[in-house]
Amino acid sequence: MFNLYAKPLEAYQRSFVAAGRSFRILERTPETKQEDFIEFITAEIDQGRPVIALGIIGPPEAAL
Repeated sequence: MFNLYAKPLEAYQRSFVAAGRSFRILERTPETKQEDFIEFITAEIDQGRPVIALGIIGPPEAAL
C-alpha cells in the first residue's frame, strides 16, 4: 500500500475519505516516543474509535 502513490499514506487517506470517515495518523519519526503512541491509541479507543496499527508485532501488516 505504501508504494501505490508518491505519498506513502495517500492510499489510506483516500480510503477514509471515500468511506466518508475522518481519521488521524500518527507516524513513527525519530522524535516520536512510545508514550506518544500509547496516548494516541488510548485516546482514540476512549472515544470509541477503532485504531488500525501497522507493524506493531512482526511485519507491517494492519491490525485492528
